[in-house]
Amino acid sequence: MDFSINLTDKEFIDGNERFLVGDIHLGEFHETFMASLSYWTKSDYFKQWKIALIKICNGNDKSCLITSMFDPSIANFIY
Repeated sequence: MDFSINLTDKEFIDGNERFLVGDIHLGEFHETFMASLSYWTKSDYFKQWKIALIKICNGNDKSCLITSMFDPSIANFIY
């Protein structure tokens, strides 16, 4: 089964927040998402995804791919 996750360079602004458009493909499934740039950069997302995927490939039964990160000192959620 094919899998990919990516962030484009297409920026979207909603109020005072900047986002990048992203997409996830898993087999026939496809979904787009908005990744906040308020706390992480595009590079930060790629670093987190790489670490999370390495964990799964190394046999860990739990991991996550964060698609929108906010400052944890003021936010009560991440995506």
